[in-house]
Formats: sequence, C-alpha cells, structure tokens
Amino acid sequence: MHIDFEGLTVETESDVEQKILMPLLQGDSYLGIPEDGIFTKQYLAPTAIDKAAGKIGGYVPDYGIWMRGLLIMVVEAKAPDVPVETGHREASLYARHINQKYPTGVNPCRFVLASNGHELLFSYWDSLPLFSCGVGDLRVGSSALERLQACCGDYVLETHAIECLRQLRNPSATLPYNLAGGPAVLNAKRPVNPFAADLSPILRRYFSSSTQDDNREIIERAYVNSAEITEYDRILEALLKDRLTSQSGTIVQELTPSRRGEEHVDHAISEFSRARPEGGQLQIIQGAVGSGKSLFMRRYRGVLQPAMLERNTRWAFVDFNASPADLAHAEHWLCKAFAESFERENPGIDLSAGDVLRGIFSRNIQRRKAIYEEIHKTSPEQAAIARANDLAVRYTIETVLDELPRTYTPDLYQQKCERVYQHVFDSYSGQGKSLYASSDLIQ
Repeated sequence: MHIDFEGLTVETESDVEQKILMPLLQGDSYLGIPEDGIFTKQYLAPTAIDKAAGKIGGYVPDYGIWMRGLLIMVVEAKAPDVPVETGHREASLYARHINQKYPTGVNPCRFVLASNGHELLFSYWDSLPLFSCGVGDLRVGSSALERLQACCGDYVLETHAIECLRQLRNPSATLPYNLAGGPAVLNAKRPVNPFAADLSPILRRYFSSSTQDDNREIIERAYVNSAEITEYDRILEALLKDRLTSQSGTIVQELTPSRRGEEHVDHAISEFSRARPEGGQLQIIQGAVGSGKSLFMRRYRGVLQPAMLERNTRWAFVDFNASPADLAHAEHWLCKAFAESFERENPGIDLSAGDVLRGIFSRNIQRRKAIYEEIHKTSPEQAAIARANDLAVRYTIETVLDELPRTYTPDLYQQKCERVYQHVFDSYSGQGKSLYASSDLIQ
C-alpha cells in the first residue's frame, strides 16, 4: 500500500483512515504491520473515571494493533477540522483502559498514534507526545518516516509483545506430574495386574480376532437389541440421531432387530423370492465403522432368519478387506472367494455333484437335447452316458482353461470355454462317438 501525496485530498475522518493511516500502518515501505494484526473499530468498555466524565457510550478506537494476542498500539483518526491533540488524548485513554487490566508494571498497550490528516502525533501511553510531524513529511526515505519506524515499526511492536508475554508467564509453574511425586513416579514400574492374566485371553478372543469364528457365542448370548438398551444409552442415541441428516422420501429404512427377527430384512428376502427379478437385487446394510454390520448379518443368518426363509436361502460371506491390492483381476478373486464361502456356509450342497453340475451347465446340455432324445429311443442308458460325458467335457474344459494367464478377463475366459466346448461337440460323429475320447479329456 502507498500514500499518494501528490493527489491526496482529505476532507473527512474516513479519508484520514483509508488514505493515510491504513497505508501508513500496513505498507511495507512504511510501518510494515501485518494485515491480520490490524483491527478496526474494536469496542472497549469505559473506565469508571470516564463514566464520571460523562462518557457512557464506551471507547471505539479507529485501529487497534494486536500481536501475540495482546493489544500493542492504539491509533486514532480525526477529521481535518479537529485538533490532532484531541485524537491523541483519546488514544491515550484507550491505552490506559487496556493496561489497567494487567498487573502493575506490565503495560502491553504502550504505543499511541493519532492524526487529523494534516499532522501526526506519536507517544507512549503514559507520556506527552514524543514525535510530531506533518503528514506530507512521511514520504519514503524521509527522516520523519525513519524516526517513526524506529518508534513503532513492526519489529519494535513485535519485540515489545514478546517481552510482555515473558512478564506475564508464571515463573513458578508446576508440572502436573510433580504434584504426584515427580519423575520417580513416571519411571516407576508397576506390578502386573493379576486380573489381566484371566481377562486377556477373553478380550483377545472376542475383540482381537480377524475372523468370524468366535461370533457364534456373541450372536447367541451377548447381542443386545434396541429394546434392551439402558435409559442412558437411549439419551445418547437420541443425541446422535439429532445430528444425522434426515432422508425423507427414500427407500432407506432403519433396522430394528429383536430376539426373534428383523422385519425389514425378512420382507426384502421374501419379496425377492416372490418376484425373482431377472437382474437380481442388491440390499445394502449401511452404518459407521464398528457399528456391527457384519455381526448383524451373521446373527440374522444364524439366529434371526425365519425357518421358511432359511429353507430357500443360501448364504456366502466375502471379506473385501482381504482382497488383493491389485484390482486388475478383482472379478476372478471375488468369484473364487464367493464359491469358497458358499461351500463353507452350505455344506449340504456339493458343487461337484452331478445334479449341481447339470444345473450349472444346463444351457449347454439343452443345445444337445435333440441328440439325447435320439439316443434315448435306442438306449436310455447310452443317453445318460452321453449327458454324463458332456458334463465331464464341459467341466474339464473350464478346469483346464482356468489356468490361463490372468490377463484374460472373465468375459474372454467364458468365450474361450464356449469355443472349445463347441469345437468338441461339433467333432462328435453321433451315437456318443467322438473324435476325442472323454476319458482323455478328463485326464
């Protein structure tokens, strides 16, 4: 910021503030005070002496300079037709009012500056004016400006603020741990808590496990539903809900599990079983980290699920925290993790059994339905053998091609399987005969 002395026109107090004092305070070539340390129109309550003099409105200094959390300098502007001494007196009163709030001998608000656009006065809070000059004498490089910088430049104000902080700091501060015995207490070794030996294995079992192996006991014996929380928990829950954003008009529903079920999940599964949408359906259980989403799903599957739904529902759990860092083959990993979990969670279903394989590859078998029917007219036994051979061929093809490099995408992998499968079937000469021996393929 710069003062344009050649084009300077000052008619009001606001002109003095904006055209002279603000550039003088903030300009790098002048006093260089940082912008974040300059505050305008800061309210100061009047002292008892000033009230007696009739000043009941309170002091409103034009500028206050703050450093290190302390008001260091008060700056007062007056209109050109008001004597600059009036502004200086008021600024001194401001400074005195601030310093009265500190211990004797500590006077942070030390510097006072006043101007009416024609003259400028500088002093300390408890002295007569020490420096006076015309505003036109404050050009960059002038002796008047250099003297003012030596009196109240940024470095001078900062040095004074640091010294005041040093004086205000309590020299006899006591560290909290010294009240309890000092360093000896900090360095002392405490004996082992005998209760920890019995408690530690239990805590590790239920709270440190990275698997779901120990959840069954928690699900059956330690799960607390919403109806059983204490009154204190209800208050805390209400406070938390007040801070949530309400989503009206959405399909989001709050889960309310009891000891016998959870109606929203029951309804979602029942509706899916009835409608069987072609594209499937996605249900999301959402909540904060550690809110118990995984534990709820395990509990629902093992305890809350109605018997009618349980007969028609198959479960698999995939832990995405165990997914590979490289997501290039995430789909293959997900399919494999799903299949492995499906076999664990549904031990009554053998994915390698003939009936299951016929269900998996039914589309391919249907393509050869006419051939099976022709063979069946001659020999039902040969027709059954042909179906079994076809299943073995398809299963062998997918097993062998599963070892392809992982650069193959799942879609490309399926295309390769279809082409090899079709090639084998196109090479059949009929009546169960083939250019390829099924036994060789299985090997």
